[in-house]
Amino acid sequence: MPSYTQAFIALWLYHYLRLIVNCVSHWTFEPIPLPEEPTLTSKDVTIIIPTIDGESSDFKQTLRTCLSTDPSEIILVTIDAHLKRLMSVAASIHSSQIRVISIAHANKRRQVCRALPEVLTKITMFADDDVIWPPKILDWVLAAFEKPDIGGVGTCQRLLRATHPNIWGFLAALYLERRNFEISATTHLDGGVSCLSGRTVAYRTLILQDP
Repeated sequence: MPSYTQAFIALWLYHYLRLIVNCVSHWTFEPIPLPEEPTLTSKDVTIIIPTIDGESSDFKQTLRTCLSTDPSEIILVTIDAHLKRLMSVAASIHSSQIRVISIAHANKRRQVCRALPEVLTKITMFADDDVIWPPKILDWVLAAFEKPDIGGVGTCQRLLRATHPNIWGFLAALYLERRNFEISATTHLDGGVSCLSGRTVAYRTLILQDP
């Protein structure tokens, strides 16, 4: 029988061999290039944002950065008690691309389910109410959907540096960077992915609306 020392050495070797393989895979990973003649545009995208906040400056910044990508529509899903407040916030943005709907009680999963039947575009994107999107994000997300066998697309995510950073913010940033590293490495190795984060993610609408 192997001794505890041998078992420890075997686990140690496995851990660092796995790390080396993941590092090489991550460093050599490349995103799907932008197509010269895309079949999908930003007008093929509906963005669903479940929220119960709706008044903070961060939320308004989220709306503005999402609108800067020129989607077909942004559907905000809140609760009945906050419906008027959120409609007022949406009106202050001065965009016909924003629509507000509601459900009785706060529940992110049910808020998303309420919005899904309203989607009329080929691609549905989910976003949290505190994300900030770069202007070209839809170009890169839609590039992956040019392959017909791809049903969902995740994104690289990073924490916005706080004005007064602390240890908790550092740990949160470290967690996101570790996820970016792990997912890009495993996707490059075998095409698999452990999780598509709902902070910003896209799916083919026909998958989500399939009963």
